[in-house]
Amino acid sequence: MSERPEVIQAPPIPPEFDSLMGVFSKQRIYESSNLPEYCIVNEYKLDHGISAHIENFTFGEPVCSLTLHDGDFMRFHELEAPQDGSVRSGKSRLGKRTGRKVDVWLPPRSLAVLRGDARFKWQHEIVRSRTRRTASRPDVEWKRTSLTFRVKR
Repeated sequence: MSERPEVIQAPPIPPEFDSLMGVFSKQRIYESSNLPEYCIVNEYKLDHGISAHIENFTFGEPVCSLTLHDGDFMRFHELEAPQDGSVRSGKSRLGKRTGRKVDVWLPPRSLAVLRGDARFKWQHEIVRSRTRRTASRPDVEWKRTSLTFRVKR
């Protein structure tokens, strides 16, 4: 019998996000009755990344990632079958891949919406790189900040 992962109760998303929650609802990204309750903030610099994973199945769909500052590629790896392999659980490496992968450019201020197969059957990652630079600002160090929104299942 496998144990169900513990979900830590987080403080509510602050009111500064109310206008964004309104956009999510108006664009029907999330139902107004099921807006995100969780937001994770990650900052990536030149040599930062995150291993290939699928968001914990304890959370519902969609999972959305808002890219701030500079853009980057998100790499997707197709799995043979859905697999609950989050980074935190350490099970992400157990998912059997088909060999198919796709790199998707996430420009600044873009929202990646993962649902269906993209949510449950494709791992995603930010590949570590030491060569990222901002073409329009070559003298400024590259940085991507992502806000990842999740809902209860």
